[in-house]
Amino acid sequence: FLAFWFASYLFSGLFLPCKDLPVAVRWLYYVLPFANAFSAVAYNSVVDENWENCDSKSQDISPICVDFSVPPNDEEEPGVLVLDSINRLLPFISSEDKRIEQMGTLLGIALTAKCIYIGIILFKSSRATKLCLLQKDENDDTSMSRDSSTDSASAEIDLVGFDV
Repeated sequence: FLAFWFASYLFSGLFLPCKDLPVAVRWLYYVLPFANAFSAVAYNSVVDENWENCDSKSQDISPICVDFSVPPNDEEEPGVLVLDSINRLLPFISSEDKRIEQMGTLLGIALTAKCIYIGIILFKSSRATKLCLLQKDENDDTSMSRDSSTDSASAEIDLVGFDV
């Protein structure tokens, strides 16, 4: 269980973008849930916030500094501009609203995992049922042979005990 979450975190695109992942493990980016969850939570958390203007000439500059007064920036929402800046650091976070698609993907992953789990349980229970039935048949065969040998032994005893 812990390995699943570790792999999900490792291949979420947080450390390496999807395009930089080796081809052999790139499928984990799409199958594991963290990339979709991080992106949806980031969009939901950032897009509607009120952001302060950042002066790029300031000494206390952070990795993400957006000057909202610059002409191309004054037309867009501040949250979208901040998300675009975050996208330069973390490529899986975008300013496009893909929350419905991402939550649908997460729901699909969860339902697929649940179906696989149910399939495994049904398979194992059917194997256990067959095993129980086989053991019952073997026990019935053994008891029947024991009963028939007991019947013939009691018949011999009856014949031996009968004086003619």
